[in-house]
Amino acid sequence: MHRDPYFAALICAIILTGCADQQESAKLPQPIESPSALHSSEPHLAVSPQGDAVLSWIEPAGDDAQTLQFSVLRPDGWSAPQTVATGSDWFLNWADFPSVEPIRGDLWAAHWLVRQAEGGHLAYDVALSWSHDGGTTWSAPVTPHTDRSPIDHGFVSLFPWGDDIGAIWLDGRNVSLEETDEPGHATAHGDMMLQSTTVAANGTPGAEIPVDDTACDCCQTDVAVGAHGPIVAYRDRAPGEIRDIYASVLENNRWSAPIPVGGDGWHIPGCPVNGPAIAAQGNDVVVAWFTAANDSRQIRLARSRNGGQSFEAPIVVAADNVIGRVDVVLLPDQTAIVSYIAATRDKDAQIRIRQVRPDDQVMDYQLVAETSSARLSGFPQMVLTAEALIFAWTEPSEPTRVRTAKMALN
Repeated sequence: MHRDPYFAALICAIILTGCADQQESAKLPQPIESPSALHSSEPHLAVSPQGDAVLSWIEPAGDDAQTLQFSVLRPDGWSAPQTVATGSDWFLNWADFPSVEPIRGDLWAAHWLVRQAEGGHLAYDVALSWSHDGGTTWSAPVTPHTDRSPIDHGFVSLFPWGDDIGAIWLDGRNVSLEETDEPGHATAHGDMMLQSTTVAANGTPGAEIPVDDTACDCCQTDVAVGAHGPIVAYRDRAPGEIRDIYASVLENNRWSAPIPVGGDGWHIPGCPVNGPAIAAQGNDVVVAWFTAANDSRQIRLARSRNGGQSFEAPIVVAADNVIGRVDVVLLPDQTAIVSYIAATRDKDAQIRIRQVRPDDQVMDYQLVAETSSARLSGFPQMVLTAEALIFAWTEPSEPTRVRTAKMALN
């Protein structure tokens, strides 16, 4: 495992109580025995109201069916896997993965994607289920969106919205598909939009509220809750095929006018499949993302000091050989930790983290795990608990398997 010369300094900054002896205090990412089975993939991490990490993933269930599983990290390891749902009509995609999200108290929510009975390979809807007992039992799913056009609805983020479950997704209702001569491929006409709604604790969907009429077609969305309410970060699509990161704040049940987070000016005629990540603590918000504007591959980070209503000029966290697929957490002292994938050689790659101090000083990277640049490796996940950083990723072997690790904070 790589141990870079700045690693002790990185850990000292993470450990909130200080670091008198760097050699004794430095912590390395330690593997945690995964609760997943062989052929598992598409992990997602969240944190419960009690402060426990919650891991979800999918794995085969026989006869072409898939199952959405989850586990909670306890002091002695991951709990026994529990099943949210199983189906043989799911839409599976390396970049558009299901989630299990604790909302508040014992109210949890989960989502996955279901193919429409009629329609092409890109016709699928969101399925949303909820639990009132912290994940022990789950409801029958509902579809949170009213549109049933034979097009994609996905890249979902779930979050608390008052007393309800908030959902935000990329919605293709304004897009039409023209089949090409190549089987399984089509040309899209029209604009993808970013849409939102609530689902009440009894499962009743609320009114749909648009966030942006034009968004990038297939980049992940992310939501954090700040001082002024939920903040969504996503990749926009502006005239001239400029696909930069934007943010919007939910106030009084309306989304604010979207604002640019970084202003990269990245001109790209197709979706880069590389969405942003956001974290918030009160008025302090950080957004991390990948860009290749001006043929320069970079991981960037921007801060907001006013709950996402405006952002400072972005800084470069990493460059040159980066692939992206970012995540971000924010420590109580406003140190940001950014995770990302960087290429090494051929199709080899590494999952790395970097610390960005409150004064925007960027520390050298620390290795989390070896991986691959192929789609099989998916999108690594990272969350912060009171005791540690928790990581999850898909081991890109045959068969695949979800792996996990933690880095202690004290």
